[in-house]
Amino acid sequence: MAAVPSQIITILTIYLVFSAIKFVQCSHGDRHPVYQRCLQSCFYANCSTKTDLQEFDAGRPWYLRALLWDCEDECGYECMWNTVEYYHSIPLPCPQFHGKWPFLRIFGIQEVASVVFSICHGALHLYFWLKFRSKVPSEAPMYIVWQAYSLICINAWVWSTVFHTRDFIWTERMDYFCATSLVLASLLTHCIRVVGWHGGTFHVGITCLCIGVLSTLFFIHVWYLAFIKFDYGYNMKVNVAIGAVNTVWIVLWGIQNIRNQPYVWKAIVTVLGTSLLLLLELGDFAPVGWIFDAHSIWHGATVPLVCFWYSYIMDDTLYMYELMFKFKKTV
Repeated sequence: MAAVPSQIITILTIYLVFSAIKFVQCSHGDRHPVYQRCLQSCFYANCSTKTDLQEFDAGRPWYLRALLWDCEDECGYECMWNTVEYYHSIPLPCPQFHGKWPFLRIFGIQEVASVVFSICHGALHLYFWLKFRSKVPSEAPMYIVWQAYSLICINAWVWSTVFHTRDFIWTERMDYFCATSLVLASLLTHCIRVVGWHGGTFHVGITCLCIGVLSTLFFIHVWYLAFIKFDYGYNMKVNVAIGAVNTVWIVLWGIQNIRNQPYVWKAIVTVLGTSLLLLLELGDFAPVGWIFDAHSIWHGATVPLVCFWYSYIMDDTLYMYELMFKFKKTV
């Protein structure tokens, strides 16, 4: 019963965070007359004719062209800062634009801090993927499962990096879809760990059922968002539900097994730490130095938890490997 308060806090935290995120999608900066007038004036002055576009492209840095900053995007970026200056001169709090805070662009990268921390996450997953391969025998239970899990995580953080570098519709979609694949992969690996690795017809059947159900859920989710309606609220609810189930399950399972497997505290710390650090997102604020916002700080704060998680994975896989040998000796 001691775990119940932590579970409730975790679920409520995630719910409040995503409710807050949904709320801030409505912004006023891009609808303000100052922004609209500036955008119209800039577009007609620089983007309305072929000659204007040629002059616009002349002498532009290569990285802006490489990251597909066109004339209209440049007008939007400049007018965003003009509007921010106007708000500060009144003075009024800094507005959001298209559901996002204004960020200082560096070498064409829109959200530098989130990009750096996403790269850190991806690099750590890659590092521990290689370390796992060197430390854990390939015949160990869950070996292939954890290898596949790491690759899914690396892919998700690659797309997080791409999305925060340049926010297009397709980069946003890929970031959202891959984030869902990561959450589902976490649930699936724990399902296989608890009921599927023992072998035998029953356990193999449960494993196949879990894989089938979660894979079907993922493809239906992606199909709905990609071809029927991209619903932010629906997407958030799905991810929150999966994450909450996974968190509660790992905490309960960890408490039940911590006496015989002391290392499972690392798994409990990781899932609860990730959930509690989401509180950072509740303090939504204009970026510090126009670089560090609440979301990027959350990305950065969760980087060390990757180390705890992979330490647990390696300890647990080696523990199961030893159990497998003990079982073979008794047969």
